[in-house]
Amino acid sequence: MKIPTDIQLTTTAEVHSGELVMSPPLTSAIDPMEGVLYMLARCSAITLHGIVARQRQTVERYVITVHGQRAQKIPYQFMAVTLSIHCVGSGLNHGKITYAFELFHKYCPVHALVSAAVPVTHHMSWEG
Repeated sequence: MKIPTDIQLTTTAEVHSGELVMSPPLTSAIDPMEGVLYMLARCSAITLHGIVARQRQTVERYVITVHGQRAQKIPYQFMAVTLSIHCVGSGLNHGKITYAFELFHKYCPVHALVSAAVPVTHHMSWEG
């Protein structure tokens, strides 16, 4: 059985009536290691959105891409993870969005779990 050494997935969180709607939905066909990355993406979006909402910033969509690089030997654990988040909104305040990006990983429990095991690199951008 060939184990993929690189896993990348992208998820989108749309804001509808103040609630996040994530896509694609989590399915039972997902590999457990993909599931870890998927939960990191979801938790990051939920945590970031909570901070941004308290700042009264209007974000309409988050696009989160997570890339996990795995070891080539058993147990094929992650060696590094890259988390890229792109926010789309209107009238976003540069300082507030930057501050939210600096804070979110301190409050996201899945991020804390993953980053305790492997280095997590962040890339963040926004428009609006």
